[in-house]
Amino acid sequence: MATTDENLEILVDQVGRLTEGLTEFRLDMTEIKGMLRQQAHTFEQVAHDIVAIKDSMAEFKDSMAQIRESIAETDRTTKRQAETVDRLVTVVDRQAQMLDRLMNDRANN
Repeated sequence: MATTDENLEILVDQVGRLTEGLTEFRLDMTEIKGMLRQQAHTFEQVAHDIVAIKDSMAEFKDSMAQIRESIAETDRTTKRQAETVDRLVTVVDRQAQMLDRLMNDRANN
């Protein structure tokens, strides 16, 4: 059977180990707390970046819509210009024919 001194020594040893364990636990918790703060900050930055990307994508989408509209307008303009060129070619052909007739008429008179 253990004596009182031995029991006290065992108790003091156990209290020392418990104190050591609590100190390590506190240090671990402090480290975890710091890591959680870093992660929270990182998550906050990522969330901010996601919002910025979302806004950028919305601007890109708007720009693409404007480009599509510009291309469509250019297509319409090009078609109108092609039609105008066709009409001008017809007019120039007629004028060339009339000029040929006039030149032939003058040459024959």
